[in-house]
Amino acid sequence: VETKMRLLYRDGDDLVLMDDETFEQSRIPVSAVGETEQWLKDDIVYDIIIYKGNPINVEPPTFMELEVTETEPGLRGDTSGRVMKGGRLETGAKVQLPLFIEVGEVVRFDTRTGEYVSRVN
Repeated sequence: VETKMRLLYRDGDDLVLMDDETFEQSRIPVSAVGETEQWLKDDIVYDIIIYKGNPINVEPPTFMELEVTETEPGLRGDTSGRVMKGGRLETGAKVQLPLFIEVGEVVRFDTRTGEYVSRVN
């Protein structure tokens, strides 16, 4: 069964999720989400796969808007977006960012590929 649930918070090694319609809460071990962990953010609605009454997988939205928390200083001049540098998003995801993106900016990422899509104004 697939449903949508909101990530409320992390509690130790568990994620606490809530169904927005029934307000029923469920827990899923962080270890069960695998690569999706890099896209987990409180108060975001995720697609949840439920098996035998228990959530077993968390799928992030296709596109997420997240703040850049770490990257090298931006370089002026290159606005093509083709030259990339390493960075980290507020969820902990390690990503490649265009040179002109700086810490504190909000960017849109494709969670399926981990690729930068655009700046968010």
